[in-house]
Amino acid sequence: MHFSELWLPPENSGDAVEDSGDEVDAIIRAALVDLQAGVVEGDPSRSAAARDGLASTLRLLKGRDRRLAWVLCHLAQVYLTWPERSDRRRMLDLAVQHADAAAEAAQADAGGEFIVVTAVQARWNQYLQTHAGKDILAAAGYMRRLPAVPPNETATAMVFANVYLCLYDYTSDAGALDTAKAISRGVVGPGRTMAIGFEELYLVATVLKAADERRREPGLLAEAVRFAERSLLFAHTPRRRNIGLTTLANCRRALYWLGGDLSDLELAIHAASEATQLRPQNVVYKAAATVSLALGLRARFEAFGDLDDLTETIRLFRSLDTEMATLYSYELSVALRLRYEAIGSIPDLLEALQLAEREAGRDSASTNDLIQYATLLQQAFVRTDAAPTIAKAIEVAQRAVDKARRGQASAGLAYNTLASCLLAAHRLEHEPDLLNEAIEAIEEAVDLAAPDAPTTTTIQINRATAYRMRWDERGSPDDLEVAIAAAMDVLKRTGADHPDRAGRLSTFAKIADAFGRVHDDPSARTRALAARDEAIRSTAAPPDSRIRAAVAAGQSLAENGQWQEANARFAIAVSLMPEVAWHGLDRSSQEYHLSEGADLPALAAAHALQADDTAGAIDRLEVGRSVMWRHLLRLTDPSAVGDDSEAAGLVADLCRAVEVEGLFREWLDPEDAADQMPREQVEELAADLGRLQEPGAAAVVLGTLALRLRRTGDVPAAVSANLDAIELAGAAGDHVNLGVLHGHLGFAYRQIGDQKQAVRHYRRSAEILGASSAPAEAVGTARNNLGLALASTGRYREAAAELAAAAANFAGVDRRRRATALHDRALALTRLPDRLEDAMLAVRESRKLFVELGDRLGQADTWYSEGLIHDRADRTELAIEALETSRGLYGPEDPERPDVEAALATLRTG
Repeated sequence: MHFSELWLPPENSGDAVEDSGDEVDAIIRAALVDLQAGVVEGDPSRSAAARDGLASTLRLLKGRDRRLAWVLCHLAQVYLTWPERSDRRRMLDLAVQHADAAAEAAQADAGGEFIVVTAVQARWNQYLQTHAGKDILAAAGYMRRLPAVPPNETATAMVFANVYLCLYDYTSDAGALDTAKAISRGVVGPGRTMAIGFEELYLVATVLKAADERRREPGLLAEAVRFAERSLLFAHTPRRRNIGLTTLANCRRALYWLGGDLSDLELAIHAASEATQLRPQNVVYKAAATVSLALGLRARFEAFGDLDDLTETIRLFRSLDTEMATLYSYELSVALRLRYEAIGSIPDLLEALQLAEREAGRDSASTNDLIQYATLLQQAFVRTDAAPTIAKAIEVAQRAVDKARRGQASAGLAYNTLASCLLAAHRLEHEPDLLNEAIEAIEEAVDLAAPDAPTTTTIQINRATAYRMRWDERGSPDDLEVAIAAAMDVLKRTGADHPDRAGRLSTFAKIADAFGRVHDDPSARTRALAARDEAIRSTAAPPDSRIRAAVAAGQSLAENGQWQEANARFAIAVSLMPEVAWHGLDRSSQEYHLSEGADLPALAAAHALQADDTAGAIDRLEVGRSVMWRHLLRLTDPSAVGDDSEAAGLVADLCRAVEVEGLFREWLDPEDAADQMPREQVEELAADLGRLQEPGAAAVVLGTLALRLRRTGDVPAAVSANLDAIELAGAAGDHVNLGVLHGHLGFAYRQIGDQKQAVRHYRRSAEILGASSAPAEAVGTARNNLGLALASTGRYREAAAELAAAAANFAGVDRRRRATALHDRALALTRLPDRLEDAMLAVRESRKLFVELGDRLGQADTWYSEGLIHDRADRTELAIEALETSRGLYGPEDPERPDVEAALATLRTG
């Protein structure tokens, strides 16, 4: 938040001294004009002129001139609102010096509320930079000089409410939190006599959300969402709509984290995506919308495990400018950690650790900063078994616990992180006290977590693991009961297609296996085997999770003497080895994963021999050797492979790759080659490209084929080709082409009359292109297509919103398409009785553009539409006047002319 958004223009400070008309007053008046221009226009030269003018009056003021306090106050405002951000700290220091001096000079005078508010603002801004207690306490001291915040003074209320939030952060005084909520609600309460608009509703939404982050209160987030939604009704400018949508997205996402309702998450992503489409010029608003979208996608990745969401999250964080990237480095660190957990990329772990260490090293590090750093240290320990690393992780996690407050959203996670670190240390040192401390921390986490929150799943995973470990040591059936109940709860919370389900099934299986042995319950062991087999079949899971499940299943079956079944599971484990060292990973990550499974082929071969499967034993060893060879071939010269048969096969594959590349070039180069190549050959080319790990090129080939099929009338075949192309483009991470393909598929579905699927794919096209690097015109086209599809199904309100977004994207790019989108929006709004005035505004804005373009038919269409709007509003005379203007613009041969004549005749005889 920045002071320029809360700045009160001098004319709003009702307690200012009267103008005396001398030289000082003339200088002050000119300086205030420059100050206001510097804030509104962001012009440093105007701010500098204001500073110099105000400073010059200090030499002219004599004795106890009341104007001294006001000059100092306005100088503070100059420094607070300084447009250039390069020297922010020095400007804040100067603002505080002048604001303190102004407040001291004004103490003896009546009034001076505006001066006090400026002093509060200056000290609060300083606190946000330094987190020094003296600044927030000074701000609170100034606030006590004012009896209350008048309900009509929204800007003052926003400053004071935020100061009280920060005061709670520093003092843990619950009264400060209650005061912040009361102040914000006051601006929309019965005491307010002025109109309520965007700023008031936005203020309440942001303060209530911030209060809930600090101390959960039932219904508070839902109330914040309602205020954020209402604020959008008054968001009549792109800037306000961007702020309002970002706020709504943040509130909806917080509601999801509290209650786990996925519809809240999808609505949050949709709002944030729309906010980014407005392309705000202000770097802070742009970053806020981008970060909100990234956080929504990251949350969706955690819910469903789609790597595309996580990849896009990281791209969005990296797209921020340097200052904003530094501000949100914690969020990037979390995304990188999640990707490391998903695919095992060591560079991601190292970068995440570096970012987290920097944030956690600050005196003002938040609970979340410390949780993240401790988690990464624990993961680094898992890779290295270095005792100092886990000791540091425990120390940082304990700091997070000490810093968290009961009721704070992150308190449960702090205790859970401490438990994870203690469990890791126990595995190293086998100290019973560490295990007991871990379980105590987990029970604290369970008590603090909201029952339906997504984070509760993570806590329950630790709970199951910890109690199973204590059962291993003590043999207490009670511990095993707790462990299996927690593991079953985790599985209920984890979707069948979630990539983490395989690992969680393995955890459950290990506990169920033990339960079956303790209670001599064969059904429990059967459930354990079924869980492991489900994990093995989970294609959404990472291959190493599936391998571990297969090995555990094989070993369990071997313990029961079921050698044939065990052999089958080990065969599956070995067959998955080629997927572990995925060539998209860096070399060190590949080698780490290969080293983890280096003994698997020999282990599998041993079990095959126990099952009298000699051929299988040889096969397991050959597969293992082949995997190692392929890894080496990607790193060395293929000519060095000698006579090895596996290497020779790989060289043959490389030769085939060269042939396919030649065919692809043939498809690309000649004019109309895509249309000349037989369909079967095009499909074969796409399949070969897919096999050669070139899904992006394969998607382009199939997408072009789909267009060709659609043009020739074979729309069902075009739909099939488009669906295949979409899958390939998604695998390639080619988001621009993916968005375009969804748009083409939407058009194809409209051709065959499936409007529901058409709307679905048009919407997906708009979402993907909006979140990608696609040009504004492409995003506008996607939004426009979606709007028209929605209108054709009678969903006019949604259609109007999408067409407005389309027009916004066409601004400055294509005036004609902007005019057409605005006109289409007006037509959609005309169908809504409560939106006729908005329809009129849209049609007139459209006509203005058509006039500038010299487009006669476009002008005629808009006059015809205006006539329809007047008619629906029962303004018959105005309707007739508009239709007559339309008729004059249409030529005798224009097909619309008869419709206008008929409409005029109906109105005149009605």
